[in-house]
Amino acid sequence: MKISVIIPVYNAEKYLRKCLDSVCNQTYMDWEVIAVDDGSLDNSYEILQEYAAKDSRFIIETKKNEGPGLTRNRALDEATGDYIVFLDSDDYIDKNYFELLARKYNETKAEVIFIDVLQEDINGKILRYEKMSNFKDLNRKDMIGCQMTGYMPWGGVRKAASRDLVEREQLRYSEDTVGEEAIFSFELLRNANNAVFIEKPLYHYVNHPGSQSKNPNGTWEVTLKKMEEHLKAKGIMEEYRDALASFAFVVLILWLLRFAKQNSLLETRMAFKGKIAEFKNKFRNDLKSNYMRKEARIIYRLVKHDLVLIVVIAAKLIKR
Repeated sequence: MKISVIIPVYNAEKYLRKCLDSVCNQTYMDWEVIAVDDGSLDNSYEILQEYAAKDSRFIIETKKNEGPGLTRNRALDEATGDYIVFLDSDDYIDKNYFELLARKYNETKAEVIFIDVLQEDINGKILRYEKMSNFKDLNRKDMIGCQMTGYMPWGGVRKAASRDLVEREQLRYSEDTVGEEAIFSFELLRNANNAVFIEKPLYHYVNHPGSQSKNPNGTWEVTLKKMEEHLKAKGIMEEYRDALASFAFVVLILWLLRFAKQNSLLETRMAFKGKIAEFKNKFRNDLKSNYMRKEARIIYRLVKHDLVLIVVIAAKLIKR
């Protein structure tokens, strides 16, 4: 099984070598890297050229700046492997990732394979253990619902996928700066013959200040709208209405946190009540609370009991 590693690169010279070295040091050797420089202003492309000169498995390109979504698409167009792995240029992977991935595929023939992830700071301190395998016993629809709201983290680096599946369903990323992989991840999981889990943290998601992939600009309202349009276009809106409603409530909470930071308590309370009325009018009781994180479920219960002021005060106190 040949693995294609998709790496979008933008101004990553400080940590790019660590990322690329983590691929070079894999115990499994049948791989290729497709690294696309997204118009970097530093020496990222020169570093890519250095690695390509030493190892023919590195395929590199450079282009004008368009964002991570379209950059990944460019790399996907060039991929020739059997399986796709996504890797951000400021992260790194364990040396046995590809070996365990190939073994799991040979055992299961699954078209999507999730891995556990460690979020850490630039000094290697673990900030969070994303145990994707906590969701392994869910049925497919509930897994999709949890993924849509972000309760089950949905970024592409947390899973590997069959290239046959990606091309069969013609899956590509959007050009949005937030949620560019929302529909990609949704359709990937919806159409896979099987989704399995490697219960081991193999990916190191490093929180770098100023990183393009960790600190995107934009709001989730655009992603929500596009997801709704996509469900309608596919004729599957009713099937996934509860997932979309749950996602919409999470987006509402994110809106509240932004609005509360910039406006008074009274203004926030009035605006939030208006947003809640819009939400209830559109989704009624379609939301499925177990698709959301614990904090969102608590807020939902407070809102249901019309305890809006408590939610608003909490939002004002949170530093975000």
